[in-house]
Amino acid sequence: MLNGDEQSVVTGLDEVHIEGDEPATEDDNDLAYKGITLLLTNKWDESKELFGKYKSHSVLMHYGESFVNYVQGTIHSMLIIFCN
Repeated sequence: MLNGDEQSVVTGLDEVHIEGDEPATEDDNDLAYKGITLLLTNKWDESKELFGKYKSHSVLMHYGESFVNYVQGTIHSMLIIFCN
């Protein structure tokens, strides 16, 4: 409960929670950092899994998953073009 001096600002993003998802236990910035580090060290599956697990918890994690998919798709497209 809020007393008279406190205010609550709730956005639609704060309320997003899909049943079955685990709540993020770490700061989103730390999770995103770990995900990008995994991506840069060629651990694609682990990076995609980390971002996918927490994508409904924040815009940053959702963007991270989209970025991993974009980079992976771009590389696959380049391989197809250059290998044919």
